Amino acid sequence: MLKPFADQDSVYRLLEPVQRAPSVHNTQPWYFRIAAEDRIDICARFGDGADALRRELIISCGAALYNLRLAIRVTGHDLVVWLLPRDASPLVLASVEIVTGRTKRPTATEQELYDAIPRRHTNRWPYDGRNPVLPPILVAMQTAAATEGGLLRVLDRRQVRTWLRAADDADREQRDDRGYQPDLAQWTNGGDSGVPAAAFGPPGTFGEGHHLGRHLGRRRGYPPIRDFRPRTDPGPEGTEEAEGPGGPGDRGKAKTPRFERRPQLMVLSTNGDKPLDWLRAGQALQHALLTATRYGVSASFLTQPLELHDARSRPDGPRKSPDGPRKSPEGAERPEDAESPESTGTGAGGQLLTFPRRNREMPEAADSGSQPLRGAGRDSGRRRLPWAWPFDEYPQMVLRVGYATHDAAITARRDPDILDGRTGRWMQRSPDLGAA
Repeated sequence: MLKPFADQDSVYRLLEPVQRAPSVHNTQPWYFRIAAEDRIDICARFGDGADALRRELIISCGAALYNLRLAIRVTGHDLVVWLLPRDASPLVLASVEIVTGRTKRPTATEQELYDAIPRRHTNRWPYDGRNPVLPPILVAMQTAAATEGGLLRVLDRRQVRTWLRAADDADREQRDDRGYQPDLAQWTNGGDSGVPAAAFGPPGTFGEGHHLGRHLGRRRGYPPIRDFRPRTDPGPEGTEEAEGPGGPGDRGKAKTPRFERRPQLMVLSTNGDKPLDWLRAGQALQHALLTATRYGVSASFLTQPLELHDARSRPDGPRKSPDGPRKSPEGAERPEDAESPESTGTGAGGQLLTFPRRNREMPEAADSGSQPLRGAGRDSGRRRLPWAWPFDEYPQMVLRVGYATHDAAITARRDPDILDGRTGRWMQRSPDLGAA
C-alpha cells in the first residue's frame, strides 16, 4: 500500500503549494496533523485575540484545503474530505484521506489549476480600465465557485460605487480605532507572514484629499484597495500623507496613480453563515481565484465593511494572551528550534495572533454542520450589503478583478507546521530540501 507520508521530505513537498493559499492579511492561520498513514488534518490557529477575524480565518483555511485537494490529485490519487469531523480535535477543520488503493490521473483542468497556484498573488495595483474582464471569464469564475458551494455575483456600477464608499468609511473607522493600530503593525511586520510594504499597492494612493477624484479619472471616487500603511504621526485630523517613492521621509511627494475608472467587483456569498459555510466559501474563493489566474486575471480583496460588522459582533472584553509553556494543541512536545503554532512573536518566524491550546468555541460533540462560533449565523444584525439585495445569502468576501498593469509583490510564506500524530512530534524540514 502506498504511504504518502512515509518520509518528511515528501510531506513538505506535498504541502508547499498549500502554504501559498490566500489568507487574511497573510496570517496563514493553519497547521497540519498527520493522523494516519493516509490521512492528514487541517487545524485552525486562532485564539481570543482573533474574534473579529474568526470568520475570515476559517475562510483562509478553506482556501488552503482547496490547494491541498489539488496537491493530492496531481499525485494521481483520489481523496475523501470530511469538513468539521465530529470525532476529531476541536481544532480540526477538515480531515483528508488519500485513497491509496488505486490511482486516478488528474484531469487537465485540475493540473492547470494546480500549476496556477504559484502564479496567483493578491495585486493591489491599478488594473487596465480599458480592457475589463470579459463575461466568459467572469462566468467561469462563477461556475468554479458554484462547484464548491459558493455564490459569486458581479456588482453593477451603482453597487460598485456604493461598496467603495462603504469600504472607505469602514477603513477610516478601523484606523481610528486605537486597538486596530497594534494589529496593523503586526500584519505589516515584514517577516515571513503578514503583508510586506511592497504589497501595499502604489505609494501616494492615500494622500491628503484623496476623495477629490484623483483615482477614478475626473469623477469623484475612492481607491479600490485597503490602506495598510501605518500612521507615523497622528497629526491633525484629515492631514495624513502618503509615503512617497523615497520611503517614509518622502511622505506627501508621491505621484498619485490612476486606478481604473470603473473597478469590477464581485461578491462571494453562501446560503448559510456557520463555520461549515465559511470553509466552503474558502474553497469556492480559491477555486475562483485560480480560475481567474489561468486566464491572466488578477484579484484583490475589499472586505472592510464585512470585517467591521464582525468586529462589532465581538463580545466586549480585553484581549488576552495564552500563558504557560509552548506546547502543541495535542499536548505533544515541540522542538525548541521549531516554530510553534502558539508562538506569539511578531518578528521573522513569529506569529501574528495569539493561539490558545484549545478552541472552546467548537465542542467535540457539536454537530459538524452547525457548530456555533461567536457572532456566527445570527439572523439579527446579520451581515448585509448596503443596498437592496434580492438574494437570501450571506456575503463573505468582495473581490476586485482585472488585468494588472504592475507585477504583484510576492509575499513570503513560512514552512508549514506539521504535527506527526503517529509519533506526537513536530516535523522539521531537512536542510537539503530548502525553504518553501
